[in-house]
Amino acid sequence: MKILHVCDWYRPFGGAERLLLGTLELLEAAGHQNIIITSDHPSQMRTGKRLEYFLPNLEINFALLPRWRIFARNMKQLQKNIGAIIREHRPDVIHIHNLQNPYVIQILTPLAPTVRSVHDPRLYCFTNWRLLPNNEICPHPLGKACLKEKCLSWNFLRLSNTEKWAPFKLMHLRENKKIDMLIAESHAVEACLRQNGFSDLQIALLPNYTEKKGEWRQVEAFNRRYHVPGQRVVVFVGRASYEKGIEHLVEAMALIPRPWKLVLVTGGEYLGRVREKIEALNLGDAVEIPGVHDYETTRTYYARSDVVVVPSVWMESFCLVGLEAMANGKPVVAFRAGGIPDWLLDNETGLLAPVRDVKALAGKIQTLLDNEKLAREMGRKGYERAAKVFSKERYLSALEGIFQKAIQLKNKSHKANVTQNQA
Repeated sequence: MKILHVCDWYRPFGGAERLLLGTLELLEAAGHQNIIITSDHPSQMRTGKRLEYFLPNLEINFALLPRWRIFARNMKQLQKNIGAIIREHRPDVIHIHNLQNPYVIQILTPLAPTVRSVHDPRLYCFTNWRLLPNNEICPHPLGKACLKEKCLSWNFLRLSNTEKWAPFKLMHLRENKKIDMLIAESHAVEACLRQNGFSDLQIALLPNYTEKKGEWRQVEAFNRRYHVPGQRVVVFVGRASYEKGIEHLVEAMALIPRPWKLVLVTGGEYLGRVREKIEALNLGDAVEIPGVHDYETTRTYYARSDVVVVPSVWMESFCLVGLEAMANGKPVVAFRAGGIPDWLLDNETGLLAPVRDVKALAGKIQTLLDNEKLAREMGRKGYERAAKVFSKERYLSALEGIFQKAIQLKNKSHKANVTQNQA
């Protein structure tokens, strides 16, 4: 099968991008051919492993649009470039990843069967993270409630970037409804898609996968190289941003008696706020921030840990980090947010706490720090669940099935249009 992948970022930027790169390797190992269209941002990764096209204007900040005449010319050129690539390679299916330009979706959907992976709430949320102004997780579909909840302003004379984006967000939602198949990473995403008007026929539930690094005895041996019994190490892995909940984790750690060590494998502009919180709580000597690392290095931090924490406070679509921790034999403590309960079985592979309940989060973390036997048992069960339920083999087989279904739906739709035109 020949698959054209269209994505905004083509480098290991976050969980969605790491999943994309891993999926490309899986598909190629199974004999499929991948072709990439991505933006021409200078930080993009050119691998030379496959055909790669880097196009200008694939992603646009719609709050900072140039003059309409320039914009129309840019979109016309983009349509010409994409059309030429598709005519040359004739892909069997187009797989759309994190892409927020509705004009590109409009270009792609008539040209071939299309599949989209939904990695976050930007498809159906004006403010992107499905958080209300009071930081609670939003329960509403995209629509009138966004004005009622004041996610959008009524003041059309002083438009924020969110309001400037709003017409394009509505167009984006409309154009995505023309896509043949949408991949929901969790039941939470599946529910959001239905809530926003996508049909059951369009939606396929496909959880992410992670690759296990050997059998259990090999994972245990790797962990023993880095783990020091009695150190009580808590690890967070992910980007430094509000919705990832690092500040809530720092507050929770302040409630747990020392000694312990908190390791934040993170980076980003929000890290300054996190450091301020650490200093305000006098935790500087107990917190280590080694920065962002590739997966192989990150595994050494998982190995050091007694528990890995996922304190997300938004509608987390899945969260690959938690699954990686399980595959590395570590128990996970997390807030019960979005798709996290799909992979974290409470009281079996880890512990769940109510979202933003810092005291409850602290209690769950301390439970595992104080009970090494329980932590090891949960880590072993997490490894077994990751290896069995979230394996790359199951993921690849299901993804191939989704591609085939998209092709069948497009063919059926084409035949129906032909019959209608003939009538």
